[in-house]
Amino acid sequence: MRRVILPALMAFGFFACSESGNSNSDTPANILEEFSFSMDTIQIDSGDELINLANGYRTSVVTPDKKYVYFFAPQDPSLIKIDLDQAKLIERYLFESEGPNGTGNFPNNFQVLPGEKFLIGDFMQAGLFNLEGEKIQDLRITPKEIAEYDSEDDTPLTNSLFLMNRGKTHVSLYGNFFQGDWDLSLIDLESRSGKIVDLPAFDFLKDFKFMNLNGTTMIAYGEDIEVYPLNEKLFISTTATSQVYQYDFELDSLRLFEFPHQITALRKTGDINPEPSGDEEFNDQMEMLRTQIAYKKMLWDENTRRYYRFGDKMKPKVADDLPRTYEVFLYAFDENLNLIGETQLEELDKAPSFPFFKDGKLWSYVNINDELGFAIMDFELEVN
Repeated sequence: MRRVILPALMAFGFFACSESGNSNSDTPANILEEFSFSMDTIQIDSGDELINLANGYRTSVVTPDKKYVYFFAPQDPSLIKIDLDQAKLIERYLFESEGPNGTGNFPNNFQVLPGEKFLIGDFMQAGLFNLEGEKIQDLRITPKEIAEYDSEDDTPLTNSLFLMNRGKTHVSLYGNFFQGDWDLSLIDLESRSGKIVDLPAFDFLKDFKFMNLNGTTMIAYGEDIEVYPLNEKLFISTTATSQVYQYDFELDSLRLFEFPHQITALRKTGDINPEPSGDEEFNDQMEMLRTQIAYKKMLWDENTRRYYRFGDKMKPKVADDLPRTYEVFLYAFDENLNLIGETQLEELDKAPSFPFFKDGKLWSYVNINDELGFAIMDFELEVN
């Protein structure tokens, strides 16, 4: 285990958070002004098992009590249970990719639910599974099935799919990838009734969607937009802007939060040709967007009752044979989503991978010689 102390770059000023343009000026000074952190690295003991990291960590999820990580390996396919306190693999469960209990060949949706049930799905199907690998509920729903949507679209609603409201509500993004238009889909699983919630602040994402057709091969670029549960609410955010939507199921309300960041731009900008003339124009447009700030998902630290968020910005290319590096930023918010701090982390050359808070420390996935590991950051901050 390695431990180092890394002081972060100082930021400045007073900050406030605004909800749909309403700001609160009575906020504390920047809590990240003299931010520093220590870091440990641990490697998971997998015993005689192999954890295939070829597809990264996207199909992994932490249990609400932060004791375990479930890692779904689609190549096998299998579900791996990891004890975080013991830093070891404790069980592997076998699944099927095809057939009546199939998880799909390229799962990209993964959620752990009470009773060790798991939502697993790909672009064309989704289901609720138990540890025996049995599909106990089919979650493949199309807009055509929902009367309120008045649509003939039979494309499954699987983009950013989650079950919320104690497993009663099917939540996903509703839209067209090629158009870059997205809304929020909320479907009651019992009544099979639903509603579409407009996300107007993210309408500009369609301006950053472009495609290049080279013979029979098409390459497309678009900014990420994600729906995810956090602190008993639903968040919708995108890499292209600092703005965040929060949906409250109890109040049945959608709120837009805006933040007066001072050290990074509030959103990406630029004129985009939706149909580049060739590879060179496609790559130039992608470079222009990737070298601007990209805001990551919100994180919640139960210990400090604060939200945190990372952002990164790719540095300009130095040489074709050198890996790309990033400028990395950290933002802090109180539990009402008031911005209370921001700073640049010069010690990092990329943002942490799929981070989460456990016992007041930030954990993130790392590859240690093709073995699963975690970097653990201890934020050295006072808790008010």
